[in-house]
Order: sequence, then structure tokens, then C-alpha cells
Amino acid sequence: MAYKTNRTLKEIAAYALAIGVILLLSAGVVLLINQSNVRIEAKCQDAGGQVLRTPGEVSRCLLPTR
Repeated sequence: MAYKTNRTLKEIAAYALAIGVILLLSAGVVLLINQSNVRIEAKCQDAGGQVLRTPGEVSRCLLPTR
């Protein structure tokens, strides 16, 4: 019985570790997208363009035709 309980605890620990790693990677991706969006939006507005924001994606820029 103790062997089975020990094995179950190890499996739970492995799943918890995997979920933790996935959450940390997801948070990192969100931070990177946010930082790149700020830079893209600043460059776009400096060039006189209009920023297209879509939640969860990298922002896009519409530049006026001349």
C-alpha cells in the first residue's frame, strides 16, 4: 500500500511540475508580446499610421498612402 501511495504522489508531483512549467512559459510569451506591441505601436504612431490591436496577437500598423 505504501508503494502505491508513494508512486501516486510522484505522479502528482510530476504533473504539477509540468503544469507549472507550462504556466511560466505562457506568462513569458504574454510578456514578450506585450513588449513588442508597445514598440510596434510607438513606431507606427511616429510614422503617422493607425495601430490595429487584436487581443493575444502582435499589433499591426496601417500606414497612410501618399
